Amino acid sequence: MGWSFLDHTGDLGLEIEAPDPATLFTEALCGFTDCLTPIESVGKETTRRVKLTAAGLDLLLVDWLQEALFLFDTESLVFSAAEVELDRVAGDAAGEVGLCSRLYGEPLDPARHPVKAPVKAVTYHALKVTREDGVWRARVVLDL
Repeated sequence: MGWSFLDHTGDLGLEIEAPDPATLFTEALCGFTDCLTPIESVGKETTRRVKLTAAGLDLLLVDWLQEALFLFDTESLVFSAAEVELDRVAGDAAGEVGLCSRLYGEPLDPARHPVKAPVKAVTYHALKVTREDGVWRARVVLDL
């Protein structure tokens, strides 16, 4: 379980595997951070709470990673861990999913966090979230 990178023309693909959807989102965040800077150099001194809803797990994954990118761009924060809870939104017949999370990280320090790849956006290209043989898998492409 975990994540791996895929070469994608002008972009970077991220493939994630996990035993459940909440862990899938946590692993996606770690893979995203490792695209930006070596994740093993990122501490957990700073926390941020994130709450989101979307029409499905795939769209929620993009929104989740976009939020991490927003915090990187606006507050220079990088994250190495998260606690994630996912729930169907009560009374929503369309299957909307809610996410409540706490992200753990720290401010970017160029001396300890060299930027590996400048991510511009999280895209919908080739986006998928599936469950196969009891394993949750996702693919998301990052625009560099």
